[in-house]
Formats: sequence, structure tokens, C-alpha cells
Amino acid sequence: MEPQTVTRWSLGGIPYGGATQPAGLLRLRGPGAATHISLALHAALEQGLAVCLRCLSAQQAALLTAGLAKPPRFPAAALLRAAATEDSGVFGPYGFAETVGLWLKNGLSPAAALLNPFISTDSFEFTPAEFLELKERLLQTLRKYEKLPRVSKGLEDLNTGFFRHRSLTESQQFITQHVEQYLAEGSALYRDFLLAIHGHARAALFAGQRNLRSRRDTLTAFTDRLAEIPAANARQQRKSLPQLREDWAAYHLLHYGTPPATESTAGPEALAKAFAAEASALTQAREQLGRELQANSLSLNAVTVDPSLGDPEVFRRLADRLTELLSKMDEAGLYQLPIGGNNAATAPRQLQLLENTLEKLRNTQRHLGELPDFYARRHFWYAQPARLRRLMAPLLDLPADDWEIAFTSWYFERCLQRVEVPGAHRLDPAALARLADELLTTARNGRAGADASALRIVLPGQPVPPPTGAADVLIDLTDEAADPAWKKNTVYQLAPLQDATARYLTLAGCLAPALALTQPFATLRPPEWTAVYVAEAPPRTGAGAGFQLGEGPWKTLPQWPGASAGHLRLFFPDQLSADDGATVLRHWEDWLLCAPRLSIFHRWPSDRITQALLSDGFGADFLVAALIRSAEAAAAVPFDRETLLAMGREVRTRCGLQDPGPHPLAEHLVPLLQDRLPQHFFEVHVPWRDTFLPLLVMAPDGKKTVLLPDGRLPGQAPAEVEALRQRELSTVGLRCLAIDAEGIWGASAGATEALRQSLR
Repeated sequence: MEPQTVTRWSLGGIPYGGATQPAGLLRLRGPGAATHISLALHAALEQGLAVCLRCLSAQQAALLTAGLAKPPRFPAAALLRAAATEDSGVFGPYGFAETVGLWLKNGLSPAAALLNPFISTDSFEFTPAEFLELKERLLQTLRKYEKLPRVSKGLEDLNTGFFRHRSLTESQQFITQHVEQYLAEGSALYRDFLLAIHGHARAALFAGQRNLRSRRDTLTAFTDRLAEIPAANARQQRKSLPQLREDWAAYHLLHYGTPPATESTAGPEALAKAFAAEASALTQAREQLGRELQANSLSLNAVTVDPSLGDPEVFRRLADRLTELLSKMDEAGLYQLPIGGNNAATAPRQLQLLENTLEKLRNTQRHLGELPDFYARRHFWYAQPARLRRLMAPLLDLPADDWEIAFTSWYFERCLQRVEVPGAHRLDPAALARLADELLTTARNGRAGADASALRIVLPGQPVPPPTGAADVLIDLTDEAADPAWKKNTVYQLAPLQDATARYLTLAGCLAPALALTQPFATLRPPEWTAVYVAEAPPRTGAGAGFQLGEGPWKTLPQWPGASAGHLRLFFPDQLSADDGATVLRHWEDWLLCAPRLSIFHRWPSDRITQALLSDGFGADFLVAALIRSAEAAAAVPFDRETLLAMGREVRTRCGLQDPGPHPLAEHLVPLLQDRLPQHFFEVHVPWRDTFLPLLVMAPDGKKTVLLPDGRLPGQAPAEVEALRQRELSTVGLRCLAIDAEGIWGASAGATEALRQSLR
């Protein structure tokens, strides 16, 4: 790709950027726009499509059609497909690899994992504006929250509505009144529960003791009767012993539900043993009576209560009163969560629920003195957006130094997690080298030029013919509005650089120094520009601005034909008319590239130039001042390169175009590589021709390697253009190596070690 100084229509190079190739209006701007339109003209004619070319003048039409007989260096259709790339933004304008770099800044810090990765991201947009807003608000809010008076957690369970929708006075009155009311009702109910439960327990205890005493008396009588049997005569023994056995069996069946273990023919000794065992069992039963009754009382309620020991209606009324109390508390909304109680089916559980409720009320009452401070903290808390509170909650108890690290790491990781195919835009430099070879082989093969027989040229004053079919193409280089008859066809329009509604295309592989104003370009030689202050206007321009192409006559600026010559002269008076200003804004890019030499004659004193450069916006005065200062820098001896590049950055910035900054992944990867390769030299964001090298690494033996995040140079160039751009690097001895962004994110240690091995 040889350096050229020709018209913008024949600059050569390869356009790339955000332009797409669907049918419809393609309004393009930037140094690659004219080349893209030239390629589109070639491609359409090569495909046999009808093309309508609407020009400013016959000279402009001649410039655009002059190269049709000669094919472009690379197949036009292939380069147009290459230009049809979509924005791969993951975080605003940042792609996947750049977002990994933003994550890497803090992502390996121990504090990076403090926020739960499953925090809800509903309502998050994941844009730079949102990130900056959330970060600022989060840090400010946390610091303000920390300055509020500290309080205990005694009021944490209150309803959040107090702090969202009521004043402190209203909340204090409501809480105090209802706590006192519910404490009074609950305490009375608690007393009645104790009376009912303990009264039943006392009655059950006495009944149990009476039962045991009765059994003891019966057993004593059995023992006495057994003792009398040996003293009786034989007839009485035969009568008394079976009766005793029968009575013992009835006793056992009554109290145990089963016949005794002794046989029906058991003798006195066996009965004596059985009576002794029963006596021991009664003693043990008396000792365990309290525990047995206590266990039985756990199931006490209106259904299970023994009517002889307690009134079922009493327990039913107590349960109803408890339900009513809890319902009133829930309906009043004193606490955030309902008290509940649906599972409290027995009196002891109901009592436990009541005790817990009373303890909650007493705890609230004890901490009412803290309510003003607690209200201030909670009112401030709920004044924040819900998504901010979700992030703040887990950070409140962490050291302040960890807040920013935890948030930024969490936010960027969520951006990355939303990418379905992280490696979709990754390119392999080795594969690109093979692709570049294929493109160059195709370029060397003989190809015929385009057939211009289907080209219709429309000059000013001539009507635009309607399309003959849906595939027809219109290329409109005028300032006129789009023809409605062509709204369903592909229409190309060339817009000035300052038109932010147009798609920006930059140009790779063209070393024309005049590009320094319209795209980032680290030119080493100046363009042939000069700026001269003159006392009088050139002839035949009157009081307005004018131009002279070659040795032709001077003409007024609005007569600009879009032509070219060996030398272009411009004149700007101290004041621009409205027509002159409009022409400057529309055609200034043409003037930079339509001739090898550009001379600017003007009547602007230095103060006037400085004032125009300090003005706001992108007006004609600013643009003329920028052109004058750029021409002065180009003509300076030695060449004032920094001023020329600075003027270019300012022009592009006012056009809404920011030059690429250091790649975040390259920037934050350097410390990891330096630890592993201390003898290597690392340089980030190195200007090189029409681009920047993300990370340049020089080994101790002097060999240089360019590390490319996901295998790409800056910009949105697709594979074909990227292959040709990286081929330029290889021709000057630079090796290209891809940084695996997904690997750095998912397994940074392994990916970094792989890079170290490749760089050794």
C-alpha cells in the first residue's frame, strides 16, 4: 500500500468501521467514506446493476468515474462485505476484550468477590453512563450512610412503610400507641393462658396422684390377703387363692389393658413376686408422674382436654383471642413480616407464640428512644433506588476501601456474563496471515475493470430518474434531500465529518499526511500546506471567500465543483458570509485531498484565529481557524507535528469522534506480564501509521511483538481488513500475537502463563 497524495476518490486503502450493507440509506462520513462509495460503484457495475450517480459537477463525476476502467487493488465486493461489520459493544462502545480489561483492573483483588454474583440485575442497563452514576451514587451514599448516628438492630423488624411514607412524628405516635395497646391486651391474654394451662396441669396432677393412691391401696389389700392364705385351712386356701388370682387379673386388665404375666394357676410365691413388682412400678410411676403429665400437656387444646380436668370452651376462647390479637397486629402493619400462628394448634404452642409476640413488643418499646436516629437512617436508605439498595446492603458491613473494588468488579463481570458467545469476535493472527496471502494472490490475478454502460450521471439542474428495479443503486454526492422514489433502494450519500447522524468510516493502509485531521494518523512528514496572511483579496472574488484550482481563475467559494488540480488556493476574508460558511462546512474535506498542494490566504489576525478556536461547537469560523493553524504547523521548519496532530484531535472531538485510548486489557495486563518477564520492555498504546499498537513488547534480543486483544487492532475492522492491516505490521518485522480475553477473564493465571511462554 503505497503512500499517495491524490483525490479523496482515489486514495486507495481499505475503508472499515460501523457501516453496514443492507438496502436503504447509507449516509457515510470520514476518510473511508469516499473510498467505500468508489468501491460500491465498482461492485454494483461488476454485478451488472444499474447505477445513478448524482454529482455536484461534471468535473466531480469525471473524478469518480476515472478509475472504473482499472479494477481496485482488492475485489470491491470482498471489501464491501468486510465493511459490513456490526458493533460488538458489550459495555457501551467497549467490546468484549475491552470490558475484560476494565474488569481486570480490580478483578483479581481479594475484595473483588465480596458481592454475590446472583444479586438481581433487573432494571440494570449496563452502560457507561449507568456505571458512572451508580458508582458515584453508591460511594457517596455509603459515606453519607456511615455518617448517620449508629443504632442497634432493635427496630429492624418495623414496617418499612414508616420510613417511606410517614413522617417521624406520625410514625412515633403510631408505633407507641399500638405497642402499648398490644402489650396490654397480650399481657392479659398471657395471664389467662397461664391460668388455664396451669389449672389443668394441677387438676391432672391431683387426679394422677389419686389414681396411684387407689392402686397402692388395692395392691396393699392384695398383699394382705396373700399373707392370710397360709394360716387358713385347706378348704379356705382352695377358695381364697383363685379369687385373689382373679382379682389380680382384673386389676391388671384395668390399669394396663392386658392380663397379668402370671399363670392362672400361679401359687402364692408367684403372686408375691408380681405384687412386689407392681409396688415398685407404682413407686416409679409416682416419681415420673410430673414428667408424664408435662409431656401429655403438649397436645392440650380444646379438643384434647379432659372435661373432668378443664373446660374445653375456655381453651377455645383463648385460641380465638390470640388469633384476633395477631390479626389486629398484622392488619395494623406494625411489623414488616406477619406474626403468623397458623401452626400453633395446641395451648402450649399458642402460649409460646404469645410470649414471642410480647417479647417483640417489649423489645420495640425498649428501643423507642432510638427511633429518631433509626428513622433517619432508614428514611435515607429507602430514598435510594432499589437497584442501589441491592448493592449497598452487603457492603455496609465491609471496610470502605473494599466498596469500589467490589462494585466495579461485580458490575463488569455482569456485563461479561451477558455475552452468549465470548469468543465470537476473536481472530487468530496466524489465520489472518493466510487470509492476507489469499487476498494478495487474488489482487495479483488480472481482473477487468467495471462496465460503465449501466451508469447514469445526473448533474445539477437535471432530474433524478426513478429506479428501474429494486436492485438499482443511487450514489448522491449533492446536498439535496434523498429522492423519495429511491426509498426502497440502496442509496449512498457522502456526509461531512461533523454530521453525527452518518456512519463513520476510517481508512487503513493509506499514508497520505492530509488524513491527519480526519482520522488518527501518526504522520512522519507534513502535508504540503501553507497559510499566508494577505492585505487584499484576490481578484474576482469580491468581498467573499474564494478558491483557485491550478492556474484557473479565482471563483467564489459556493462555486466549488468538487474537482481536483495540482495546487488549490483558498482565500478567507476576515468575515465569512452565510453562503461561504455553509460551503466551508460542506466541502472542507475535499480541499484537504483534491490537490497535492494547498495554500490558504487569509485576513485573520492571530487573535481572531485564537478566538475562533476557543469558540463552542463546530462552526465555519472554528473550522477555518483550524485549517489555518494546521497549515501553519505543516509549513513550519521544522515540521510542527504535535500542533498538527492536536488540531486533528480537536476537529475530530468536535465532530463527536474520540481517538482510541489505551486498550484496557493491554493496560492492566502489563503488570501481570512484567512480573513474569522482568527483562522485557512493555509499551502501551503506541501510535503507528493510521492506528495504535495496543501493547508492544520488546524482548531482550530486540525482537518486537504486538499483543492484540482477541487478535484485533483498534477499530471495528472485520477479518479481511484486519488481515491486511496486520500484514503491514509483519512487513516491518513485527510479530502479532493474540491475547485471549476470555481466558484472561476465566483463568487469568493460565492465560497469562501461556502468553509468557509465547513471549520468551
